[in-house]
Amino acid sequence: MYIYCLLFILLAIIAVEYEFKTVKHSDFILAAIGIFLILFVGFRDVSVSRDYLPYLDTFNFILHQDSTGQTTLLPLFEPGFVFIVKLCYGFFHYNAAIAVMVIFAALSIGIKFFVFRKIAFNPFLVLLLYYSHYFLVEEMTQIRNGLACS
Repeated sequence: MYIYCLLFILLAIIAVEYEFKTVKHSDFILAAIGIFLILFVGFRDVSVSRDYLPYLDTFNFILHQDSTGQTTLLPLFEPGFVFIVKLCYGFFHYNAAIAVMVIFAALSIGIKFFVFRKIAFNPFLVLLLYYSHYFLVEEMTQIRNGLACS
């Protein structure tokens, strides 16, 4: 729990600093924070959220649904979700679930950080608001919804 609070304080300090004077290497700092958040989401433990085990069941359902010959897969899941799950399980045999989480985190957070950098007057303030209101709910627990919001 301390890491969440420390990250919030760090983001608040950077956001306030950016308001008063331009932070040197702000693109690098934004990219480093983005990579840290991607790794933070992708390599989280099963105990962090209650949605992790249902996602593992979903991955198994997607993988084994094609063998039964039924066509109920696409009404339940988005085609991109099915594609990413099958792609990760095709390339990564032992840690495919972690690969799925990392790819979803990279896509979702990467798109959001790109928009923060391009549109916002103070991207660190937007990042602080994003972290405090949406990151813990959308990215840490509901990965499909987080990517859909991107």
